[in-house]
Amino acid sequence: MRKERKQALSRLNDYEVAPSHDTFSRLLRLLDPETFGRAFAAFAAGFSRACHEVVSLDAKALR
Repeated sequence: MRKERKQALSRLNDYEVAPSHDTFSRLLRLLDPETFGRAFAAFAAGFSRACHEVVSLDAKALR
């Protein structure tokens, strides 16, 4: 799992060790929830349109 995360994140930033859960947690706590919510909703809508289908964000299939 770590190898896949490193490969994916390495495309955005060069680093030696994948950021930890705690690092992501600290970063996300710094974000304004309303602003992040609007930005994420806009991203998700555009992503869904680009995929031409429903996008499951919690890894569960639509039933």
